[in-house]
Amino acid sequence: MLRNRQLKKVFIFNDRETIKTMTETLGSKVFTYLPDPVYNYPMRDGLEIREKYKIDASRKILLAFGMIDRKKNVVNLLRGLQELSAGEAANTCLLVVGKVFHEYEAPLAEALAEAKKARPELQIVMESRFVDDDEMESFVNQCDVVSLAYINFYSSSGVMGIASRHNKPIIATKFGVVGDLTSQYQLGVAVDGHKPEEIKEAFRYFLHQSKTEFPKRAAQFVADHSSEAFIKTLLEL
Repeated sequence: MLRNRQLKKVFIFNDRETIKTMTETLGSKVFTYLPDPVYNYPMRDGLEIREKYKIDASRKILLAFGMIDRKKNVVNLLRGLQELSAGEAANTCLLVVGKVFHEYEAPLAEALAEAKKARPELQIVMESRFVDDDEMESFVNQCDVVSLAYINFYSSSGVMGIASRHNKPIIATKFGVVGDLTSQYQLGVAVDGHKPEEIKEAFRYFLHQSKTEFPKRAAQFVADHSSEAFIKTLLEL
């Protein structure tokens, strides 16, 4: 592709490290940062998630959203949260929203049963179905913390933009684009998703803080990754 002298730019979503690596390795300056646009959907009228799922106001809600497969790492979320103290678990709700991938059903069911047995004080809500965009907006808007503690996932995530637009802190993977952007914009706490202990400690931080320092630069992230920024970058071609 680089042998084509007419090639002006190769756009890469949200990943400055890959642009740097490819520029240095291939000796070409065509690789260009393209902001993954943060979309803005209306919220579902009348959807009150605490009322719908009977989640007490005292509980902080950790939301895992999207197609629920191995990369979403809900098994390790459960393993981490079940290590909370009884008092901490009584103030916690894990809300898992999204269609569970068939191959993930068995390990998720096993982890769910284990968590309920080990820590019955922990509230766990599962909503295994496809969710419309306006519902997604309401779920993110009404939760307290969003999980992006993915495993074996290194690209951009649209959920990060939605969480930032609603000014919600995230628990993110340390690795890949999500980890880089979390650090750059100080959007939350980064963990190794393979380690339930790190997930537990990250959530404990948010559980015990009435007002946290995160996210610090969510508004800047949204501005830098707006639809206008996306279109402007393309038009500069």
